[in-house]
Amino acid sequence: MLWALLSLLFLGSFLVRKARSQDNNAIINQSNNLELLKQSVIYKNPSAERIAYDIWRAEKLKGKWGGECVNFVEAFASLPENIIVGQAKNLETNLEKPQIGAIFEMKSGVDGHVGVVLNIRGDEMYIVDSNYGYDEIIQTRWMSINDPNIIGYWLGGDDI
Repeated sequence: MLWALLSLLFLGSFLVRKARSQDNNAIINQSNNLELLKQSVIYKNPSAERIAYDIWRAEKLKGKWGGECVNFVEAFASLPENIIVGQAKNLETNLEKPQIGAIFEMKSGVDGHVGVVLNIRGDEMYIVDSNYGYDEIIQTRWMSINDPNIIGYWLGGDDI
C-alpha cells in the first residue's frame, strides 16, 4: 500500500507539472484525475493499484489513434477475442449496474459502442473508449450511469 501511495504521489506530481504547461482547463482536468487516483488508492478499493494503473494508461493514450471500439476494448482490457464477436452490439452483457473494470455496451449507430469503466462516482462513471465520434481516437470522459443508450455491462471472472 505504501508503494502504491508513493507511486501515486510521484505520478501526481508529474501530471501537475505537465498540466502547468497547458491551458487552465487542462490543469483542472489533471487535478481532478489526481484526486480520482488518490481516492481510488487510499479509500475505495482493494485493487486500487490496478485502478490507478488503468486510469494512468487511459490518460496516456487519450488523443491517440485507437481504432474501432471493439478492437480497442479487447486490447485495453486484455480480453479474449471471443467476448465481443464482430460488432459492439454483439456483446452479451451480464450486469445491469456498472462496476470498475467492466465493459459497457451502448446503442450507437448500427453497430453499437463499447468502452471500459475506469471509476464510478455517484451517478457518473469515468470511462475510456475509442471511436465514439467515428474518428478512431481514444478518449476519456465522465458519463452518466443513467444514460438511456446504455444497454448493460459485462465483467468477466477467472474463467475467461
